Amino acid sequence: MSGKKYRQKLLGVMLMTLFVISQNLAFAQIYPVSTVTSVMPPYPTSLEGFADQAASKISLQIVVNDVTLTNHPVKLRMVMKSANTHISTSSTLVSQPIYIHGGETMVLSAVDLATYFRPEHLDFSGFSKSQYLRTGLLPDGIYQISFEVLDYQRSFVISSAIPAFLYLFVNEPPVLNTPQPARQIDITGQQNIVFNWSFRHSPFTSPGFQPEYQLDIWEIYPENLDPYAVVRSSQPVFSERTRQTSFHYTYMHPQLIPGRKYAWRVRAMDPQSIAAFKENGYSEVRWFKYGTACDAPVLKAGKAGTTHLNVEWETPQLQKDFSIRYRPEQPQDAPWYTAKTSFLSHKLENLRPNTAYIVEVSGKCNSQESPASNRVTLRTNLDLNFQCGAKGNIPRIENQTPIPHLQKGNFIKAGDFEVEVYHVQGVNGVFNGKGYVLVPLFNFIKLDAVLENVQVNSDFQLIGGSIRTIYDVNNSAMINATDVVNSIQSDTKPETNDFAGMDVVKINAGDSITSITIANNEVTVRTSDGEKITERIDSARIIAVTAPSGHQYVVDGATKTVYTSSSPGGEAPKADRLNTTESSKYHVEFASHPGQSYGFDSVPANPEGRWYETKTIGDKQVYLPWKSVENGRYDKLVARIEGSPADSVFFSRKSASMVMAAPGSTKSEKQLMITG
Repeated sequence: MSGKKYRQKLLGVMLMTLFVISQNLAFAQIYPVSTVTSVMPPYPTSLEGFADQAASKISLQIVVNDVTLTNHPVKLRMVMKSANTHISTSSTLVSQPIYIHGGETMVLSAVDLATYFRPEHLDFSGFSKSQYLRTGLLPDGIYQISFEVLDYQRSFVISSAIPAFLYLFVNEPPVLNTPQPARQIDITGQQNIVFNWSFRHSPFTSPGFQPEYQLDIWEIYPENLDPYAVVRSSQPVFSERTRQTSFHYTYMHPQLIPGRKYAWRVRAMDPQSIAAFKENGYSEVRWFKYGTACDAPVLKAGKAGTTHLNVEWETPQLQKDFSIRYRPEQPQDAPWYTAKTSFLSHKLENLRPNTAYIVEVSGKCNSQESPASNRVTLRTNLDLNFQCGAKGNIPRIENQTPIPHLQKGNFIKAGDFEVEVYHVQGVNGVFNGKGYVLVPLFNFIKLDAVLENVQVNSDFQLIGGSIRTIYDVNNSAMINATDVVNSIQSDTKPETNDFAGMDVVKINAGDSITSITIANNEVTVRTSDGEKITERIDSARIIAVTAPSGHQYVVDGATKTVYTSSSPGGEAPKADRLNTTESSKYHVEFASHPGQSYGFDSVPANPEGRWYETKTIGDKQVYLPWKSVENGRYDKLVARIEGSPADSVFFSRKSASMVMAAPGSTKSEKQLMITG
């Protein structure tokens, strides 16, 4: 080795030795003041966490070693640094002096040190102040934090410092596992979805730390919406907190809609609000599709029978196990009945004749049930086999196997009559209860009936016990069987327009009647000789007025209408003297009156073979409708007249008694008042 190189190497060794000696002297230097900084775990991950007075995480101990110092003013500088970050108190901070005394030890808490952790009082290096203000979190790393004591006037350090060492980190939010992103969950039974995620928080967060998770689910509709936009702008349809890393979503939770998309997200939180998480603990947002939509069938109108309806439907999907729900249209609170089938059609049996039914159907796509279909109203046909006055023809019933159960809404065939059951109880195929007997006259009137020890076969025919009709005076919807007989038999009795026995006030005018007026619930009759007769009238009364000339008038209190005999002189020709050829020039159609009290059966489109009477007028056979009136009472009817002015037509009965008439709602109509 040359001498020059030797001298250079020796110089290097000497410089290194001097550097080490100077460092040792520096560490051995005695400062008049020393500080000890302490931080309690779990360590805050933000500057504000150190200044939190409630948590009281940080404390500073100031030891005055120089006993000669008396009431000496000083100030503090906080230094916080890691491998890549340096944060310290700004030199521009103007603080109040702290006075120290020799031999004393001063302890400062988070309350005293809060101002040294405010971002506006700090200088940042390696990590900008704007970055911190944006995230509110310190970068991960191993930090040492200490406080230096500076002379208040000359701003030089007069202390040694023992720093606190701490590992700062921000926990990662959870990772979502299942359901897989953008996948469809097949529906195989009851609602059953497992949501699962993995935690990513550090085990060094704090001893025994266990986060809490919040699962949120949103419906994405319309489905082309961005899932993140839905999460930001709407409330979740479901939210639940748990300490587990999975959640079982079942039928007990809100029902998800088949075919819809749903977004979900999990948030991790510290129940004590100490540990921090990135993204505020929120995971990513994922979405899944819950099965496929099970569309409702399309119900079509079907064929009708007297006691059955054939219903058919279509479905765009492969469906099975259809449920048909049906009920009478009236009353509106009628119970629903259910039938099931695996086919695209079904026959609803044991229904009431001439009755409208509301029908709907739903199907199943695997185990998923569709919504109900459109509702269709179908009506059963009239019973064509009933003939008034005909001798009953009850065939021998071969089926003697009783059914074990009978329920409300069933119909029993008892001879020629249908009986609707509305209350029933019993066991072993023997039943007692109540029902309605449907009489195919006067718009199918109902008779209350009692079921006594009834047995019914599988064809719903009565094979045992008895069904007895009763009359309930409190039930205005029921018609007494006696009333029905009287109504039917009244067509064979001598007719009359006499209102005797009714709630009628009779007025016999002394001379020709010139006017009858109604005002303020009073009827005023004036005659040609100036006589004036006044009578009070209300909606429950009628007033009959008879003139010496034979003209009759009837005032209806319910409608304030005046009826009069429609023929001059009040007399009508005998029915057998009517010229049917002349009568055929005109056409009269009878219809129900909106204010009627009893039933009216109009002639259907195909009346052949039914119980309607016929009359030959000209060369044409005319079917006559039925009108029921209780014996000794009165009711109203509408007559629509074609081929002649209504004022020129009058009406009479077989006995030649006139039918009282009044103008109708149109020029071609008349209102008729008839008696039983």
